Amino acid sequence: MNKNTRTKCLIGLISIFVLVLSTGCPIIIDIPLDESDFEPTDWTEETHSKTADANFAEVFDDTQVKRFDIVITAERWQSMLDDMTNMYGTFESGSIDSGS
Repeated sequence: MNKNTRTKCLIGLISIFVLVLSTGCPIIIDIPLDESDFEPTDWTEETHSKTADANFAEVFDDTQVKRFDIVITAERWQSMLDDMTNMYGTFESGSIDSGS
């Protein structure tokens, strides 16, 4: 797979991810992060600067599967379920408000 195809695939995946997250109900993310002990020991000018060239071999390494973890707390999950129930009714109730 060439760089252009990989870039288009990545853009497509990101677009789908953003579309999925942005539809339905508004998402408010308020996660307090304590980054006081974060030390980016492996960040360099080559890897994390605005002037760095894209390293497609690293991002699209054909020898390994990269991970992208989405972490949702139990409280946030429950609020998402409650919001979905308020908007669409109880799961498997068979009634969906068409919005008209």
